[in-house]
Amino acid sequence: MDIDKLYLSAITFQVKREKGEDGKYHQTVTDQFDEKEDEYHQNKLLRNYLAILMDRDQNGVPRSTNILHRPIDNDTELLKGVLNKIEAKVGVSAEKPYAFYSLTTQTRAKNDYITGKIGIGPFALNNNNHILTMLYGVKFESGDNIMSKLGLLDLSNDEDKDGNQILSWISGLINAHVDIAKDPYISRLNVNPFTYNLVNLLVRTGFGENTFFFINQPIIKQIAIVYNNAFSMYMQDPYSNKYYA
Repeated sequence: MDIDKLYLSAITFQVKREKGEDGKYHQTVTDQFDEKEDEYHQNKLLRNYLAILMDRDQNGVPRSTNILHRPIDNDTELLKGVLNKIEAKVGVSAEKPYAFYSLTTQTRAKNDYITGKIGIGPFALNNNNHILTMLYGVKFESGDNIMSKLGLLDLSNDEDKDGNQILSWISGLINAHVDIAKDPYISRLNVNPFTYNLVNLLVRTGFGENTFFFINQPIIKQIAIVYNNAFSMYMQDPYSNKYYA
């Protein structure tokens, strides 16, 4: 069950009427039931389900659990957290009334949906491949290059430089493309066919949120636009080279 289907279930309450010390009867609302009652087990099951979804125990305290048991919505928050930091620097523009029906907005939405369709595969493949590189300790050879200087040679780590799970980043990227029709925020992070390989490389070598600060530099965003435009021209003209364009 997805997190947005939780309205189908709710904690069961009961009204109790008890006599107080003042001799009067008082009504109290409680969600506590006897273990022999069905409502006791239904409430307990629902609380356990909510605890897994929110990555908290039944008392609301954050818990640390195995990555396989963590909810995917927690992974999505990693990406949205970076996006909030980036957009806080540039400000947020308000949409004009009825702008959805403009050609510009319709074209942008279409491009977002196309990106969502083709973006699932690259990150899903890297998700599986990262498990293998973790198992076999795959690393790049050190040398006089930028990856060595940044300490990004190891493809077998399970955590990035900030202590976040690398697989959580990849899972968040998969989830962002699956739900792109609901919220196309992944496009605002400049994650597109031009940056797919770069994002996967930096994330898997542990660069973490710095990956998205890097690809959101104005020059890289401009190159991505030029590349994607040239790619569409290349598809129309089989005799031209997209890199030359």
